[in-house]
Amino acid sequence: MVRLLSAAAPPPSSPRGSGASPTGAPPSAPTTPTTAAAAAAALAAPPPRLPPSAVAALRAAALSPSGGVGGGGLVRASVLGAAGLTVYDPGYTNTASATSTITYIDGGRGILRYRGYPIEQLAARSHFLEAAYLLSYGELPTAAQGAAFSSRVAAAAGAGLPANVLAVVAALPRGVHPMSALVTGLAALGGVHAETNPALAGPHVYDTPAAQDVQLFRVLAAMPLLAAAIYRHARGRPPVSPRPYDPAIHGTAGGAGAAGGGRPFSYTGLFLDLLERRSEGSPSAVAHPVVVRALDTLLLLHADHELNCSTATVRQLASSGVDATTAVAGAAAALYGPLHGGATEAVLGMLGRLAAAGGVAAIPDFLATVKRGEVKLMGFGHRVYRQYDPRATLVRRLAYEVFEAVAAGSDGSDSGGGGGSGGGGGAGLVAIAVALEKAALADDYFASRRLYPNVDFYTGVIYQALGLDAGMYTVLFAIGRSAGWMAHWREFLADPEARIARPRQWYVGAPERAYVDVHARGRGGGGGPAPAVKNPAVLSKL
Repeated sequence: MVRLLSAAAPPPSSPRGSGASPTGAPPSAPTTPTTAAAAAAALAAPPPRLPPSAVAALRAAALSPSGGVGGGGLVRASVLGAAGLTVYDPGYTNTASATSTITYIDGGRGILRYRGYPIEQLAARSHFLEAAYLLSYGELPTAAQGAAFSSRVAAAAGAGLPANVLAVVAALPRGVHPMSALVTGLAALGGVHAETNPALAGPHVYDTPAAQDVQLFRVLAAMPLLAAAIYRHARGRPPVSPRPYDPAIHGTAGGAGAAGGGRPFSYTGLFLDLLERRSEGSPSAVAHPVVVRALDTLLLLHADHELNCSTATVRQLASSGVDATTAVAGAAAALYGPLHGGATEAVLGMLGRLAAAGGVAAIPDFLATVKRGEVKLMGFGHRVYRQYDPRATLVRRLAYEVFEAVAAGSDGSDSGGGGGSGGGGGAGLVAIAVALEKAALADDYFASRRLYPNVDFYTGVIYQALGLDAGMYTVLFAIGRSAGWMAHWREFLADPEARIARPRQWYVGAPERAYVDVHARGRGGGGGPAPAVKNPAVLSKL
């Protein structure tokens, strides 16, 4: 029942437009909006350089002498606020919104570290679940801790996805983009567990480490299960039950931890079986060990990358108190964009067009069109790195290992599934990719702009060799990045300075103006929706 307020008894609040604050605080000082034209002129003008005395004063007020962009100091926004100044920073290119101990990046030197450990060492000696433990808890696990962690993931995976979440995936059109399905499935999963939803169970449901662990294992286990269900749905195949303790798929070295009772557990082996097992009662699909290890390493390399668009989304959503799974769904939506996680698909499309145009021989003409601004060179350049992306070197090496395994057939696979059979044409694409990289790096146009290959450049050709559709590439990215998302979610909850995210804006709209009755408004005032497209074929059915 809707409760209506009596006209005779208005609510005891300040009248609308009186200028009084609901909290009783004095109203802020009046301001004059900047016009759009003035804002455009100001932005078009070259920014002035601060005098040395102003720079010195800001550095004296810095929180730290380093940590800012280029190793400069960090200044609290409140220091500028006290001077009546607000920072205008579209895209947050020079704004630190949090402290973090998770990932360190030095883009100028091509450095990436998880909790202090160089990514090169982790890729060579660790595996995804160990990296997930490291990201969330801050230290590499002991053998016992690693076994317990893998056991919790295995148990959560073995429980499977709720039937109503699978029903949501099954209700989607088979042609839906896999990332749309992933976002939908994660949102559905967020609505299943009312007992751990702050909106339903109260704001303190995540106060203990044990409660946070439940969310971590739920997300890590759900990601491969949900991704596999989406993959199979697109092919008209029902999902199959996970087999977290089948030695046939968990005995490989790649990505293996120890599940309950010391049994090995392969996160990627489980995922590849869920993708390719023929039916519920069929033998497990066993992938080539090289494929299992390569996929596990890719997940590790994508596990975290500081406050990128999707990870910042997790923190921003967490700041509102939303449940963890819904925050991850929002992060997946951010990752879906072609400027973020969708870049791998664009790289593969570019390489495919080069292959159709003549392969390596077509590269000079293609680079000429890039320099003329007619097309983009996908997979080169990065918002952070001004040197070679350290992950790109590792992924290129993986590409060669995978193609050697594919060329040799499916040795070690009893079903031909799980990516062991390859996708055809991938070896040619990696040859084009290597030649394109070499040509671009030798060209002053690209070298002078510090355009180096990023992690997306070689990732797509590996996924194609595994026989995966291009739409699944970003889903695989999301599986790996979920470890970082959950680490940042957990760190945000423990941050004493955490508060709801609420960026400021620079208003450049109209100044105050009086309301005009509809009959007195002139024609052609602008705005409003665009005219509807009239489709005769549709109109005839109405």
